[in-house]
Amino acid sequence: MRVVSDDEAAAAGLTARDLALTFPAGGASGAEMLAQWFGRAKESGWRVGGVAMYIVHDRENDTVECRTSIFAETSMETRFVPPSSRITNVYTPVQRLVTHMESRCQLVSHPEMHSETTYTSQYDFASKSMHSVPQTRMVTTQVMRTDCHMEPVSTFVTQWEWTPELRYTPPTTEYLATKRLREGEPACYAVQQGAVTRVEGKVFVDSAAKTAPAAPDQAPLPADAPAGELKP
Repeated sequence: MRVVSDDEAAAAGLTARDLALTFPAGGASGAEMLAQWFGRAKESGWRVGGVAMYIVHDRENDTVECRTSIFAETSMETRFVPPSSRITNVYTPVQRLVTHMESRCQLVSHPEMHSETTYTSQYDFASKSMHSVPQTRMVTTQVMRTDCHMEPVSTFVTQWEWTPELRYTPPTTEYLATKRLREGEPACYAVQQGAVTRVEGKVFVDSAAKTAPAAPDQAPLPADAPAGELKP
């Protein structure tokens, strides 16, 4: 049950209505009377404003009524929230260094040695004729060949994985503004005979509500207590 002021109710577009419950003299204590009144209002989920409790005492020569106001006051409360930590799974990218073997080929110059024979013509004075004389020598040449071999190659690979993550929440202090009902000092005065003990107060309903809830839908009262009255 939320307690609101008249200004807050007006800002929220709520309509104020009076809710009164009457009780037989000496039939219930003040706490029981207030509990029944709040139970009647809470049943429909209403917000409440100020409440007043009227206790009637019949004496020999006159009747005295004592009025006790129950009003809302705002108080600040502090609440310490201790530190906490929890482990959650977070879907994050993870980079890893992956090494694999690749075949690499390139043209390489290789030296090769081979024999080379050449023929030269010489004149033989004895035979008075020309004849060929072979001459053999070793020759080194450069030959281009394709050379292939396996080499390790390292690359970074990004993968998305569920990773556990520790999340820490530091301690904090929360400040909560709450409205509570406070009981004022009773004021007693003489009234005419016929006054009844009762609890009266304001309830705030949505402005779209055309009618108040019927008595059978309200909180039950003791058998000797009359039904409450809701006044528009």
